[in-house]
Amino acid sequence: AYTHYANPVVAKRFNWHITNAPLFTVSTSQLADEVRMEGAHRVAIVPNTIPDDLFDFADQVSLRPRTDDRLVVFWRGSNTHSEDVKVLRYAAKRLHEREDVRLVFAGADYRRELGVPDAELLPWVDSPEAHVRRVIELQPDVVICPLDHTRFNASKSHVNALEGALAAAYPVCSNVPAYQGFVNDDAAGMLLPNAPDRWWKALRSIADEGPGVLDRDAIRANARRFRSSLMKDQYRDLLESVC
Repeated sequence: AYTHYANPVVAKRFNWHITNAPLFTVSTSQLADEVRMEGAHRVAIVPNTIPDDLFDFADQVSLRPRTDDRLVVFWRGSNTHSEDVKVLRYAAKRLHEREDVRLVFAGADYRRELGVPDAELLPWVDSPEAHVRRVIELQPDVVICPLDHTRFNASKSHVNALEGALAAAYPVCSNVPAYQGFVNDDAAGMLLPNAPDRWWKALRSIADEGPGVLDRDAIRANARRFRSSLMKDQYRDLLESVC
């Protein structure tokens, strides 16, 4: 996408839309600041959400018996995360050595960089909905969300932590703006500095205690704050304000 948007003609058109739109919606306050600096006149922050039918699907899957007693630790992301995942290298190698842990990746393949070339990798799927359904069916226990503190990353949202929490997985996240508004309770998630030893200690502690200690109700309750239906009135009011 960078190559496309770096084209001066495309960039000029995009900037025109920013400065001329009667309303510009964004998913985070940091992104709101960015578009205001580019000339947006009226900006509304509407957080990323997940459609209600996927919450219903997650409720159905949660009733299925677990067939794997191992702690399932899940990461997903694109090929823009090469710097972000470096903090996981030591923890990933140590976790992968344990027989009671199942390490699963999806999206871009960083297994070799993390020193776990034979860890499990899920292939790409056709749509975001198919991806979320697969995450739910995986029934992960922990979703790991490392994120380097850069200007680009500062505009990102909590969506990967939300997808994991929807599946009742405990989000372990970098202590950066993307997750600070999502992880609001220790029972619902964890914020960590980007230090490899802190990530290993936190994940080792969860693995030692086992998945049974996780508060699935708190994790799901936190995710339910981001059902799409809860935003419908806000969306309607925003759209009607510019009609």
